[in-house]
Amino acid sequence: MARFFYRVKNKQNKVAQGFINASGISEAALKLEKQGYTILEIKEEFRNTLSNKGIILSDSILPFSLQEKKEFFNSFYFLYKSALPVLDIFKSIANSSTKQQVKLFASYIVKKIEKGKSLKEAMANYSNVLGKAYTALIVAGEQAGKLDEILSDILINIKREEEIKSNLIAKLTYPTCIFFMAIAVALLFKFFILKAFSLMGTGVCFSALLMLLVTAIIKIIVIYAVFLAGCFYIYKNKRLFNNFISFIMNIRIFGNLMKCYYFLNFFSVFSLAYSAGITSAESINLSASVINVPEINNKLKKAENMVYNGCEVATALGVTGLFSSYAMSQITAGEKAGELDKMLKTVALDYKNKLEVSMNVLLQVVEPIMLIFVGIIVAMVAVNGYKAYFGSLFSMF
Repeated sequence: MARFFYRVKNKQNKVAQGFINASGISEAALKLEKQGYTILEIKEEFRNTLSNKGIILSDSILPFSLQEKKEFFNSFYFLYKSALPVLDIFKSIANSSTKQQVKLFASYIVKKIEKGKSLKEAMANYSNVLGKAYTALIVAGEQAGKLDEILSDILINIKREEEIKSNLIAKLTYPTCIFFMAIAVALLFKFFILKAFSLMGTGVCFSALLMLLVTAIIKIIVIYAVFLAGCFYIYKNKRLFNNFISFIMNIRIFGNLMKCYYFLNFFSVFSLAYSAGITSAESINLSASVINVPEINNKLKKAENMVYNGCEVATALGVTGLFSSYAMSQITAGEKAGELDKMLKTVALDYKNKLEVSMNVLLQVVEPIMLIFVGIIVAMVAVNGYKAYFGSLFSMF
């Protein structure tokens, strides 16, 4: 007798999923059809499937991307709302997920729970996968009996973050492409067109010009490759990346946008953690984990210590000097009224609105700058081209 995962539609055309015991897939399908279900998917439980494929599980897994987090929490929330036990939820995710990282992560958790570990103990070694904050929120939500609310709010956070990133990419793609195309045209002019002008009238053959063009293209590719390698190196080097972020944040227009983005995430996680029953000091600690700017993190660490020693949240956060007067007034009012979690959500919404304004301002500034830059490049190309073609005329001056 084996256990099979199934996904079906009932008579009301609603999708349901779960597990059924049968000697084979055909018997499992027959049982489900007798119950009036339309079968969408059916396969053997993940442990047998993995062993049949020869997959060996290890305890190392990369942090989830935004898309992987979205799929995981979507499945988790849907299955939890279906009143499935936690063990069966993770088994179902291990079976049905379309992303290998998510399947493996769910498989690890199942192994831990089957060995008698609690969900908190099972997830303890994998906080880097979902992030420190989301991992703690799942555990706290289960212990407080609010896991469905927490999962719903986490999904809202993830979808909002996805929306912000896609919106920013959409708005900056055009000016960025224009910028790099202008640089490429300038380099092509320098490495090929100017040299081609200088060779005109010397009887140079077509193959030589073609070789000159290929050489110019290779040089441009190498320059861009070196640039991308440098960006990747900075991204991977924590010290350099932090210095770069600090530099960007000192540029007012970029700094405002980044602060709004960081503080939106900070207060969103803070409100979730606080509503899940996590202490104020620990909530600040978890919320600070979504910000990777040492200058900000150090200030929030001091605020955390102040709250831990008995200071009010509003006072501790106010000392940091990071947040707007509106944010501090809402936090103060919420703390006095005993509705801090609601006020934290209000503050997060305010930073979301500010972020949208900052993105629009950034776009309005970047586009004219890119047009001016392209105009300068075109002017330089035109002047140098004219000089190359009519060099004898310029030599008179």
